[in-house]
Amino acid sequence: MTPPAGSAAFHRLRDVSARAPFTLHLVFADGAHRLVDLEPYILATDRPAVAALREWAAFSQARVGDDGMTVVWPSGWDLDAAVLYGRGTPCTCRMRP
Repeated sequence: MTPPAGSAAFHRLRDVSARAPFTLHLVFADGAHRLVDLEPYILATDRPAVAALREWAAFSQARVGDDGMTVVWPSGWDLDAAVLYGRGTPCTCRMRP
């Protein structure tokens, strides 16, 4: 995924939680909450690191990368926080415990 036009250069992540199906709830350092539907990307490829995420047990292992600038999975797939911010939908939802 490439950053959308006009996206900010840096969006540091504070937290991420997986929501079914194929949706991430992201909390950014500036307090913004966004929901991102990754279904089109996950279903459109057969790359092993991405295809593995079709299983909830794998998808739900999404974590904030050590640098706070990515979402990462044990399968090896990672996504840039700025891209996710630009593609996400603002929400007023709360993180799940």
